[in-house]
Amino acid sequence: MSEKMCEKLKDNVYFPYFDVKKKHDMKGLSREECMQIFAKMNEERKPFMHRYENPFMNIPSYADKFFGMFSEEDDIVVQEKIDGSNSHIHVTKDGVTCYGNNYILNEKNHLQGFWYWCNNHFGQVPEQFYDLDIYGEWLVPHHCEYPAERYGEFYVFDVMEDGCYWTQDRVKQLAGICGFAYAPVFYEGKFQSWKHLMTFVGKTALGGKKGEGIVVKNQSRLNADTQQFYIKIVDVEFQETRHSRGKIKTVNVDRVEKKKNYMDLTASIVTEARVRKILFKLVEDGELPSDWKKLEDDDLLKCVRGAVIKDCMKEEKETVDKIGNAFGYFCGEQIIKIAKTIK
Repeated sequence: MSEKMCEKLKDNVYFPYFDVKKKHDMKGLSREECMQIFAKMNEERKPFMHRYENPFMNIPSYADKFFGMFSEEDDIVVQEKIDGSNSHIHVTKDGVTCYGNNYILNEKNHLQGFWYWCNNHFGQVPEQFYDLDIYGEWLVPHHCEYPAERYGEFYVFDVMEDGCYWTQDRVKQLAGICGFAYAPVFYEGKFQSWKHLMTFVGKTALGGKKGEGIVVKNQSRLNADTQQFYIKIVDVEFQETRHSRGKIKTVNVDRVEKKKNYMDLTASIVTEARVRKILFKLVEDGELPSDWKKLEDDDLLKCVRGAVIKDCMKEEKETVDKIGNAFGYFCGEQIIKIAKTIK
């Protein structure tokens, strides 16, 4: 694979810095010899390894707890998850600073050539975009195989300003003005269903046989303090190649649709009127403090959930029985959601 890849990339200007070339150059050496060379390289690089706290969020992989994170009112962007190295640039009037995921880059620690790319291209960033953090994927050979011309390119996917994320239409506009590539988008519009999202997993707009996955970005809840607004879904094939990172879950559409149905049924009976009525009654009876909004979610549920379930069992038993044992969980989720909206 590396020999084929090296032949494919030999004319790429950043090829000398790619790890695939280093590994290919050492193909005739024993494992012990290779380990010694890598150890020496790492030792020489240590004085130039400057860690920093990357402010970019850790985007979680799909898990069942996230199935309710989108509503049909939400505007979303479905972007290709490119299999490269997370990186970003920060341009000021004094020049450019280049970053990998965890390190500030320099000539000795250059993230497979990204530092060189930055210094060749930062002049394309106009003054209006100074002091922003421009995030993207530096495409170098990993698990997915792309056409040769795609490598050694920086694909912008996000911009942060003062700790906040830009909307994707602004990110795309910035990339265009700077002459940078923009990470491919498969869909922009209202959230339809998880089944709809799964139709994009495995696709790639960059060429090659298969893409690594997708990142779904909720534009309606961008920068929300209490809710996750980005999530990634990785194709099963690449979950298997990443066993060392732990199993990455994908979406079981049937299970998600079932949970969505339970959530909708719960919302039809655990209404704002019912929750408000019970909250105020508990306050009147001295079972809930009048400043209950200061309570942590778990403490609030300890006081309120039982009363809401009892009221629903009394007046909406047929619906509760349809949901079964899961009603307690969905009831709790709905109570917290409603409680946050009550003034």
